[in-house]
Amino acid sequence: GKGVIHDGGRAVTTGHEVVGHGVASANKVTPLENNTRAIRVDNLIRRVMGITTFRTEHGGAIIVNPYALP
Repeated sequence: GKGVIHDGGRAVTTGHEVVGHGVASANKVTPLENNTRAIRVDNLIRRVMGITTFRTEHGGAIIVNPYALP
């Protein structure tokens, strides 16, 4: 919405939501698996775009090593 700031930009947020959560939801995975996938996709997009800050938590899911490839 108006005034929302996207941490990694709209591309990262869109990939996180559509590719991360969307594919996981379509495959009916658990909420924890869904959030884990979204973080991993988010971090992969950040890596490709050259963004050096990575996510480690989201909705109860925790990524121990966000630098590892998904």
